[in-house]
Amino acid sequence: MGLKTKLAMALATSAAGAAMIAGGTFAYFSSTATNTANTFAAGTLRLTANGVAGSSSTGAMDITNAEPGTSFDQTWTLENTGTIDANSLSAAVSYTSTIPSGNTVDFSGEDPDFGSQLYINKILVGGTDVTSYVENELHASTPLTLEELQGKTISFGPIGLKAGASTTVEIQGDFHDTGAPQNYYQGASVVGQVAFTAQQ
Repeated sequence: MGLKTKLAMALATSAAGAAMIAGGTFAYFSSTATNTANTFAAGTLRLTANGVAGSSSTGAMDITNAEPGTSFDQTWTLENTGTIDANSLSAAVSYTSTIPSGNTVDFSGEDPDFGSQLYINKILVGGTDVTSYVENELHASTPLTLEELQGKTISFGPIGLKAGASTTVEIQGDFHDTGAPQNYYQGASVVGQVAFTAQQ
C-alpha cells in the first residue's frame, strides 16, 4: 500500500469519526417540576372611626351650654379593618370659631379664636398618655389649647395599629376659667373635625 493510499485512508477514518461525534446522540435522565399560581397582591389598610369609614359625625363631641370651668372628655374608637399593620397614627384638626357679633362690646383684648379658651389637658391613645409627645412635637404651651392644634397634623408617636385591631383616642380638657369676666365668649362656639390617619 502506497503512502498516498495510507494517507487517504487515515483522512477518511478521521472524517468518519468526526461525523459520528458531531451527529451522534447521547442519552440522559431529566425531571421537571412546575410551580404555578404565583401571586403578588397588595394588602389593605382601612381605618374606621367609631365604626365608620370615611367622613362621618358618628360619635362626635356635642357639648352645649358650656361655661368657664366646664370639662369635656371625648373618646373615638379607631379600628384597622384592613390586612396590613399600621405603624403610626396621626390626627389632623380643623375647626371654625364663631363669636357672636354683639359680644364686641365686651371685647378687651381677648383672643378672637374661641379655641384659645379650650384647654387640652390630656391626650390618651390606647390608654397611653401622649400629651407631652404632642406638646414637644408642636413646641406648644402646657397645657395645649385647641387653637394650637388648628390646621395641624399631630403624630401620636411610635403607636401603631395592627390589622384587625382597635384602639381609642381620648382627649380630656376644659373651657378654661380665667378667674376674670369672660363675657366676650358668651354664645361662642367651635365646629370642626378630627381626621385620623393610619400609615403603614
